[in-house]
Amino acid sequence: MNNRHYLKTSCLVAMLSAFAGMPAAAVSLTEAYQAAVAYDADFLAAKAANEEVREGVPVAWAPLLPQLNYLWQQNRANTSVSYDDPTRFQRDQDYGYYDSGSSVWNFRQALFRKPAWDAVDVAKFQARAADATFVKEDQKTGLRAASSYLEVLAARASVTLAQNHTKSMEAWLALAEESFKAGRGTRTDIEDARSRLDMSRAKVTEAMMNLSVATRNFQVVTGMAAESIPDLDPRRLDPHRMVIKNSEDWLQRITENNPDIQSLRMQLKAARSYVAQMRSGHLPTVDFVATHRKSDSEYDTSIGQDYTTKYVGLQVTVPILSGGGVLALTRQAEAKEEKIHQSLVSTRRKVLSEAGRLYQACSQGSQLVQALNQAVISSEQAVVGEKKGVQAGTRTFVDALDAERRMYESMRDQAIAAYSLANNRLMFLALAAAIDLEAIETVSAWLSTASR
Repeated sequence: MNNRHYLKTSCLVAMLSAFAGMPAAAVSLTEAYQAAVAYDADFLAAKAANEEVREGVPVAWAPLLPQLNYLWQQNRANTSVSYDDPTRFQRDQDYGYYDSGSSVWNFRQALFRKPAWDAVDVAKFQARAADATFVKEDQKTGLRAASSYLEVLAARASVTLAQNHTKSMEAWLALAEESFKAGRGTRTDIEDARSRLDMSRAKVTEAMMNLSVATRNFQVVTGMAAESIPDLDPRRLDPHRMVIKNSEDWLQRITENNPDIQSLRMQLKAARSYVAQMRSGHLPTVDFVATHRKSDSEYDTSIGQDYTTKYVGLQVTVPILSGGGVLALTRQAEAKEEKIHQSLVSTRRKVLSEAGRLYQACSQGSQLVQALNQAVISSEQAVVGEKKGVQAGTRTFVDALDAERRMYESMRDQAIAAYSLANNRLMFLALAAAIDLEAIETVSAWLSTASR
């Protein structure tokens, strides 16, 4: 994700406010995203995991770089010599206690180690695969922050509309009771209104439960209070601004930049290098070696003698027989390579299919929101007409109650569709690893147009 240092700095004030329990200022989607980058434990864990894998590269390089070791040893020894052959004239000897020791410097530089070079390639490609995996977690963090933010807005809209519907049903029930007392209504109208009121209250309870879940999800991701999210009027949102344009260009970007595809590509290259590493297990290795050794009475044959030995040379190791292990490991590595290759093919197909689905969801979602906007307008007019019809005696209470229900359902569906449209757009961008500060700010600015 770009501008990482900027994100951590700019979210500090918002984070402190959230931790202090002071959601006084309204929190935009951009601020929620910035907070998630610094707070989301899943993201921080993914960052640490990426660093862990990347350290595998210097680890793989280590056997190919110069190796220098120093060994020092000091002993207190006692040596006695006994002769088993009685025909010999030598007598047993006891040298008593004496000091012995040695100090050795060993230097080694690999000259030819094909498996080690292949291991470096494996580590490099694994690190690149880990980078792609981290990009995926980076995108998921932004998507989690945005989705939880939009989920709160949608749940809050459902609660508000359910509460307004309940108030409307309470008014209709009161009107039905008054009409019955005045001799203009029936008891059936009262029971119908009461039944719808009870159902509306149940909808309020359900909506409050959903809002509670959305609130907790938002806090888990960002560490911020959901109460700081401003109230919006989803009917002011222009759905056309969330439409994905230039679909062919985006599909090309997804093919090239999708984190899952990128990770598997690197894993496939790592697997191929691993096959080469296993195949080279039968090749000889060549090292340059140098030793400087000093010893004092180190062996029982050199008691009382000091030695200094220096040598340089080449050390060649030739594998002769490994019980078929090299061939078995090679076949195992080839099978793993094929498995990753097929996973790459499958993932590419699934990603492109998902991209097509989300593209259609954005395109058709825009049309859906626009249609629901018109449905809300029509349903509002229908409610007015039904109320007038009830007063004129041409419409029944049931007709008016149904019109009220349809109006609030249209409003709820419109709000959910609008926020789902924004979420689908971000999900599409995540497939191309394109969720960054700019993408979030685009959606945040779009939401700000609906501020109450």
